[in-house]
Amino acid sequence: MYGIMKRQLEVRAQDGNPIRVGFVGAGRMGSGAICQSGLMSGMTTSIIADLDAERAARAPSRLPAGGTRQLVEMEA
Repeated sequence: MYGIMKRQLEVRAQDGNPIRVGFVGAGRMGSGAICQSGLMSGMTTSIIADLDAERAARAPSRLPAGGTRQLVEMEA
């Protein structure tokens, strides 16, 4: 199954149509998931949300070049 998914993600990357992923929580587990998703072809992180605005702002530094870079602060 992994091979099938990998091929489908590669096709999406080649077509310029990656799966857009959003994360809620940029703590320890969220940061790890953000990093791993950034390494996958065919996926791009579109938004990262966290109650701690500074932690959410630091999270994109874990992404490879071209990841999420825009910071939008919102009130809870």
